[in-house]
Amino acid sequence: MARVAGKDGRGAILDAAQKLFYEHGLEAISVEAIAAQAGVTKKALYYHFPSKHDLVLAYLDAVGEPVLAMLCGMVQRNAAPGVHPYACLLEGLRKWLKSGRFHGCIFMRAARSHPDDPKVLDVALRHKDTFLHWLESLAAQAGSRQPQQLAAAFRLLLDGILAAGNLYDTDTLMDTAQQTLSALLASDLTATTPPHKAKET
Repeated sequence: MARVAGKDGRGAILDAAQKLFYEHGLEAISVEAIAAQAGVTKKALYYHFPSKHDLVLAYLDAVGEPVLAMLCGMVQRNAAPGVHPYACLLEGLRKWLKSGRFHGCIFMRAARSHPDDPKVLDVALRHKDTFLHWLESLAAQAGSRQPQQLAAAFRLLLDGILAAGNLYDTDTLMDTAQQTLSALLASDLTATTPPHKAKET
């Protein structure tokens, strides 16, 4: 029996949104489908989220932390002595692309489907900024000479994989990505840190 409202209603709706929005896209899924998946009435959904737009924003806000946790898990599961954490992340992505559960980056997809919506763009950019800071911390821990530059370049590589991962042969794509990463790491190894400017007196 569908619930009208309750303390678990909001969480159930967000769980349903996480499954359906990621698999099918933000535009393709109706509030009726999400309510049915969550086991609540449409009235209950609107009790927690006055509009579909509110639900989309709440979903994007809620999914950022689990996405980052998933990526952290990829690094940890593929960790090996002497292997850069970025290489571990790429191996995790290789497995994800082959799993049949890969549908790209939900934040990039949201930005494409809502190009004129500043709230959607803001939450997508906040996630990307958080992701970049995490990449910087991984680079610094691995001894990078220029962690900010390395992280920015690697994020661009990852965005390309996430945008086009369903178009190409996975192994060819990821082997090329690993080769590109090797070039980035070699460049970082020979980089020189700019000298600090002397304070003016």
